[in-house]
Amino acid sequence: MEISGGSPTQSTGRLAYLTEETLSRFDAPIICSNFCKAITLRDAEALYAFAFLWQLLYDNGVFFGYEGKTSGIKNFLFESFVDSYLTVTPDKAIIEQFYSFMLPIQSKKQKVLKENQELIDLRDWLLPMLMNGQVTIAEAEEKMAKAADKKVAFGEQGVFSF
Repeated sequence: MEISGGSPTQSTGRLAYLTEETLSRFDAPIICSNFCKAITLRDAEALYAFAFLWQLLYDNGVFFGYEGKTSGIKNFLFESFVDSYLTVTPDKAIIEQFYSFMLPIQSKKQKVLKENQELIDLRDWLLPMLMNGQVTIAEAEEKMAKAADKKVAFGEQGVFSF
């Protein structure tokens, strides 16, 4: 969670939730900078309910009321927020149901993000090689077949194989 920064029209308190799937997309470890605060939920199944509630509060400007300013930088007063902001907690069964609903959606999102990065890497390797004649179309097709034996849907246009 972002605890420092923001702008006159953008509050601090933005949230990025990291799951094991998210972390597996990166080759290097991810660390929390000094402008962020790492938090862990006691109940992992509350992740999506928490994240959606947090985003709702952020979108409605609630966090502007929990900002302090030192040396010209806005800081999110996290402890003050946690101590004073009250909200209704959904029943455990509803939290579990929402988690079960969101988990495959978020898993698909992470898979697509990983595939996008693989395609970007392939493009970044292939385009310069094709342009300077270091690789032929046949070699490129072979590389593409090895790297991505996947189908990508393009809405109403149908499905194209790469």
